[in-house]
Order: sequence, then structure tokens, then C-alpha cells
Amino acid sequence: MGSGDTTNTYHTLMAMAPASWTADDLFELHWLMKRGLGQMLCGAEAPKCGACPVKQMCAKAGVGHSAEVLAWRPRG
Repeated sequence: MGSGDTTNTYHTLMAMAPASWTADDLFELHWLMKRGLGQMLCGAEAPKCGACPVKQMCAKAGVGHSAEVLAWRPRG
């Protein structure tokens, strides 16, 4: 999944979702990914890449807390 390529990312992720999932299911997954991955595993100061279930798809896996990662983190 490329950084900034939202169309490609959308199609890649939707291909992984079960066809039976509703919009509510997708919203719950989105929330869990932001909370579970974004806040608990992928913190800017001390990312836990080894425990991340999507590290194989992450361009930043293993980079650590360098300035590049801090700049890459989404605002919010």
C-alpha cells in the first residue's frame, strides 16, 4: 500500500474484507485499526512493529522513532 495513494489503498483493503460485511462492519474495523494499531502499536515515540499484524504491508515497519516516522504520522 503506498503512502498517499488512497485509491490503490482502498481497493487493496476492500479486496481483503469479506463480501458480507456491512458499512457498520467496515466502520468498526476502521475504528479498531485506528485505536488498536494507530494508538497502541504504532506510536511515534516507541512503535511496536514486532507485534503489528499488518507489518508486512507497512512501508515504515522497523524504522523506529526517527524524524521520518514523526513527520509521516497523520495529524489528528
